[in-house]
Amino acid sequence: MVFGTVVEGAMNDWSALYLTEETGASGRLAPLGIAVVSVMMVLARLLGDGWRNRWGDPVMVRVGSTMAGTGLALALLAGGTWPALIGFACVGLGMATVTPVSTSPPLRRALARSRSSPPWAPRACWRARP
Repeated sequence: MVFGTVVEGAMNDWSALYLTEETGASGRLAPLGIAVVSVMMVLARLLGDGWRNRWGDPVMVRVGSTMAGTGLALALLAGGTWPALIGFACVGLGMATVTPVSTSPPLRRALARSRSSPPWAPRACWRARP
C-alpha cells in the first residue's frame, strides 16, 4: 500500500516537471501529465469494484502493478511527450486499482495464507492504513 501511495504522489508531484524538463513539452502541454493520470485513476476507481468482483484481489494487484510498472518504463525509456503521456495513463490506471485493494481485509487474509509473502505483510498493511 505504501508503494502505491508513493507512486500516486510522485505522479502528482513530478509528471508536469518531467514533461517540461525531460521531454521538452511546452508549459501549456505539461499540465496534461497530471490530468491524464487523474482521469485514468478516476476511471479505474469507478470501474474497479466490478473488476475486483470478476477477477479477484490478487489478480487486480498483479495486473495493476504490472500495468503501472510497464507504463512508467514506457514513459521513461521511449522518450517524447506523447509516449510519456501514454505511460502516465497506464500508471494511473494500474495504481488506482492497487491502492484500494491493498487495504481490503480479503487481500490481507490471502497474503497471510500465501507462501510468497512474509508473515509480517498483512500486519504491515493494516498498520500502514490511514
